[in-house]
Order: sequence, then structure tokens, then C-alpha cells
Amino acid sequence: MRRRILPEAGFSGRTPCCSAVAEELIESDSELLAQFLHRFAMEADHRAQAENPANEYVVALVELDGIQDLRDRLGHSAGEEALAHLARVLERALRPTDVVSAVDGLAFGLLLTATSLEQALTAVTRLQQDFAQAPLDTGHGQEALTFSAGLVQWRTDEALGDLLSRASRALGLARRGGVAKVVVG
Repeated sequence: MRRRILPEAGFSGRTPCCSAVAEELIESDSELLAQFLHRFAMEADHRAQAENPANEYVVALVELDGIQDLRDRLGHSAGEEALAHLARVLERALRPTDVVSAVDGLAFGLLLTATSLEQALTAVTRLQQDFAQAPLDTGHGQEALTFSAGLVQWRTDEALGDLLSRASRALGLARRGGVAKVVVG
């Protein structure tokens, strides 16, 4: 079963947890702690994958295109609903062995297990097509949405921070290239 480290409803940055103590901390402080827990969960999965050097996996950072424009036109809540919509599409489309995590307020991290870079590129391109064909109902009409992504393959003994930095650079190049772009780093 896939590790679900996304918010249940909307995109509040909060995450369901197994620990009552962690849940209480999230209720009392929140966004920063929730981001830490997301990062912690990705780190745990990274370490589990790294324990077997034969494991091949890819990290993708995914960010919604035009979120600020959407918020400016339709309000902050429309932007939040668009992020939640992206999270739902990503979660439905990925395999049970993959991990989806909110990385910050606008980006999602995907840990694609047992996946080559070529397979990941095919999968993320398919995700982009699925997402583009699933417009968001904003209450003001249908809103076509796209996302850009940066993909990197894990290098043996690479720390998660270094891996995410490379993915972030690839995402930055994709964002500068326009909308609905994927860059392999």
C-alpha cells in the first residue's frame, strides 16, 4: 500500500500521522512541522531504498503551473483547490510502491521506486496528460491546469538533500522553459 503523506482534504500542509503526539504537535503548530514530517517520511523512504544498492529510483519535483495567476483571478481558495486536485490526480495515478509527499506549499515530491529515468519520464509525461484532461471545476467554470517537473535518478550513497537539490534545479529549468515542461537533471 502506498505511503500517503498528503493532506486528506484541501491542501492545508497538514498530514495524517500514525503518532498521536505528532498529530497533537501538528494541531498546535502546523505548517513548519508538517513540512518537517513530510521531509522525514521522504528521508525514511530514501534510506530504505538506499539500503539495497540494486534499487533504482527517481525523485520528481512537481509544481503546478500558473498558480499565482489562478489565485489572482479566482482567489486563494481556488489555488488551494487546484493544489489538492493535483495531489489527488498524482496519488490515483501512481503505483502502490511509489511515494507522494507535499514538499512545500506549492510542490510535491514523488519517489518512483524500481524505476529508471526513462520509465520515470514516460510516467510523468503520462501524468501530465492525465492532469491536463481533468480540468478543475472552480465554481466559475472549468479551469485547465498543467504542471512542470524536474526528474533526477538517485546516485549510490547520495543524501536526500543532494538529491532534492538536483531535482529542484531541474524543476527550475522546467519552469523557465514554459508550462507543462519536464526536465531531467
